[in-house]
Amino acid sequence: MAQVLETAVRVMRDTGRRRLAEEIRGLLTSLASYMRFADRHRQRHGPRTRWRDGKGQWHVRGRVERFLEPALLLLLAERPAHGYELVDRVPELVPGERPELGGLYRVLRALEEDGLVKSEWDAEEPGPAKRMYELTPAGHELLRAWAKALRQTQQVVDAFLRRLEGR
Repeated sequence: MAQVLETAVRVMRDTGRRRLAEEIRGLLTSLASYMRFADRHRQRHGPRTRWRDGKGQWHVRGRVERFLEPALLLLLAERPAHGYELVDRVPELVPGERPELGGLYRVLRALEEDGLVKSEWDAEEPGPAKRMYELTPAGHELLRAWAKALRQTQQVVDAFLRRLEGR
């Protein structure tokens, strides 16, 4: 990493872009610092999936990856909503989970870019204007596809549990 840093800075200086060179130095130094931190704190086996407590007991966090997207689609199929309301309603579908607002808005923007959700500014309520999100016909179609996929996943999980319990 240090070699990449020095090479980038040298190239920028040689081309007369001293300010850009210093900005890149700061960025790469920050990245290198983060990577050292991440290496020191990395656990061997996916801390988001399984871990041992102080008594040596195993705990597993079983979850459906990317579940925020179908959850948002379902909530918007029920009624249009703004982002803060959606953050508050997601735990209805995933108890104990409250998505980060930034992640929720990234998903909403991606859905909107794909024509699955539409939004407009709502300034009628007190306080600052809020973006109100609504599901499009294409979004309803994707919601049905998610339901089909989740039913298939449920069949796999059910088969796993039947086999485990039948031992």
